[in-house]
Order: sequence, then C-alpha cells, then structure tokens
Amino acid sequence: MTLNQLKNAIISELNSRSLKDPQIRENALEKVCKYITEYQQIYLPDQNVILPKDKNEFKNEYERYKSTKINGAENSIINEIYNQLNKAAK
Repeated sequence: MTLNQLKNAIISELNSRSLKDPQIRENALEKVCKYITEYQQIYLPDQNVILPKDKNEFKNEYERYKSTKINGAENSIINEIYNQLNKAAK
C-alpha cells in the first residue's frame, strides 16, 4: 500500500465514523505522513509503506522526532495506520 493509498483509506475510515471534528485527525494524519516521508527514509512515493512491525516502536520514534509526547489524535492515527496496513497485508 502506497502512502497515498494509505491516506485515502484512513480518511475514508475517519469519514465513516461519527467524529465530532474529523479534521483534527486528518491534521494529525498529515503530520505523521510528513514524518514518514521526511525522516523515516524508508518511503518512496510509488512503493509500499514499510514501518517497524511494532507500532509502539514507531510511536517512540515519532515522539523523538517531535520532541514531545504524541497527542491523542496522533496516537489514534498511528493505530489506524497499522490497522490499514494489516488489512492490506491479508
């Protein structure tokens, strides 16, 4: 699953929920995707996204990148990234 496919799947999932303000999570999605593209150095636009198998490891790396704790929206988005990647792998 490419990053664009992943983003579209997550946005579709967010839109299917009854979230009060889905834009908050969409903003968090953009921030996490920026991290994937700029700092992970494991992403190429036309290739599948490859992340650490352990999402907690990814969260810890993201926190180091941000220099602050991840917020609830970012935590939710990272969980959904892993959910979507697991669905695509099956």
